Amino acid sequence: MRFDELLTELGKNIGLEDLAFDANGSCSVFLDDDEVFFELSDGRLLIISPIGPVSGREGLFRAVLEGNFLGGQSAFGSIGINSDQNEFVLSRVLEGDVPYLDFEKSLLVFIRCLRKWKNIVRDARMPDDVQETAKAENGNWLSV
Repeated sequence: MRFDELLTELGKNIGLEDLAFDANGSCSVFLDDDEVFFELSDGRLLIISPIGPVSGREGLFRAVLEGNFLGGQSAFGSIGINSDQNEFVLSRVLEGDVPYLDFEKSLLVFIRCLRKWKNIVRDARMPDDVQETAKAENGNWLSV
């Protein structure tokens, strides 16, 4: 499906019939308390969401870098810093023809990952259950 069709279908499934990209190719939606931005860029769909503030959480930089390694703890995307907002951000890029069910599964994994990282950033440490799960699953705590 084309990305505009994916967004329309998502809107129907979550009760937002008019969900669509604006003239700039952007859209944001709240999924529970999580704001997710969708942006079209050079034939790709960017899925972006803020995680939390960087200040006071510098000790997490190693965990964030480890989470980015091969996308294993970042929903096959990446965690970066939006310097304009001084916050950690989770992002994922989709390309090509994506069936809706694959898009929905990717979005659910993205949201699950986002919520884990929000907790990590909020608490300014890796929780013990995440560390134990990561060890048990060879570093990938996002298995679906």
